[in-house]
Amino acid sequence: MMNKKCNISNSYSEILFVRLGVLLLGLFVMTSAAQADPPRVLHTSFDEYARQQQQHDQNLAQERPANNTSASSPSSANTTVNKNPATTKKATTGKTSASQKSSTPININTADESSLSNTLVGVGPAKARAIVEYRQQNGKFKQPEDLLAVKGIGPATLEKNRSRIRLN
Repeated sequence: MMNKKCNISNSYSEILFVRLGVLLLGLFVMTSAAQADPPRVLHTSFDEYARQQQQHDQNLAQERPANNTSASSPSSANTTVNKNPATTKKATTGKTSASQKSSTPININTADESSLSNTLVGVGPAKARAIVEYRQQNGKFKQPEDLLAVKGIGPATLEKNRSRIRLN
């Protein structure tokens, strides 16, 4: 009778031992996998990247007027190599940033498309064309808020340009 009790307790302890071994093996595998592939750290912070990108954009903006004046020699137009395709597209589409736009107020009742797009922030050639067409169809603007009736001009654009708008 004594042998039966020992066999039962031995098999129970063997099961516990096997389960403990599997549990420890699982923990070992999990910890070794975590150590094998450490988390990746960015080399530069987003702020540093943004600062570098802004500096690159400013450099392109400074080179651009020089490239436009030398239209007679097409080889000098592409003297710099752009590493960022987004800035290349921006530079070739003719868009200008708020820092490049003229801060001199403009009379929106007499200005042409080019002047509007070169002075007003957030206004490119298409919106400038819409302003001129609206003015031709509806008459002169009486107050700056009348610009809100032009398709593509919203409250944010109006507020950015309030100091640049004249109505003479």
